[in-house]
Amino acid sequence: MDTRTPQARFTDALDECNQANEELLAGRSAGIRNAFSHGTDTSLFGGFGGHEVGWAQIGPRLDWVARSFAGGSCAYDVIASAAGAELAYVVQFERGEAQLSSGAPLRLDFRVTMVFRWEGDAWKLVHRHADHLIEKQSPT
Repeated sequence: MDTRTPQARFTDALDECNQANEELLAGRSAGIRNAFSHGTDTSLFGGFGGHEVGWAQIGPRLDWVARSFAGGSCAYDVIASAAGAELAYVVQFERGEAQLSSGAPLRLDFRVTMVFRWEGDAWKLVHRHADHLIEKQSPT
């Protein structure tokens, strides 16, 4: 059993979450499904648009995303992160290349915010928001 504080374990949890994202790009959803809290208050604003709230919606969404991918990899660039005793967050860029299950290539260039909650003895995702990184534009 890991006796480190939740704060000390957050870096490992983030690494595991990013590894689960790599598995998702390979068409496997088990890792990312395990990374998420299965609570009714969990939310997902996915990189392909839309949103889901609660595990009953998020679980099927993750399986759908996994079926859409056939390989790829990302580089993760953390912009900001912090962990307390019960909540943690990370803001990062995710950049890479993926192959869709249709065979088409897909450039990944996302800005991502994730919120984690300490549940039992592990960090679990309670919110993930990914959207396409675009250059700053005038509001007009």
